[in-house]
Amino acid sequence: MGQYKSLPKALDNPNDANTLKLNTSKNELPSSLFSLPNLETLYIQAKNLAELPADFKNLTKLKTLYICLL
Repeated sequence: MGQYKSLPKALDNPNDANTLKLNTSKNELPSSLFSLPNLETLYIQAKNLAELPADFKNLTKLKTLYICLL
């Protein structure tokens, strides 16, 4: 399984992505994030993130979530 440091690279191999490090300055997470069926670990570093969307329910294999708000 793959570890990725950017969402576009993870989306190139969505079934392979099990770890993703995501940096964002937007106030919401990209909807494409929730199309990674085997994602187990997600690191989010965000500046303006206002809330976590209900779409997290689509990440059924997610075991670990790290969030750092800057």
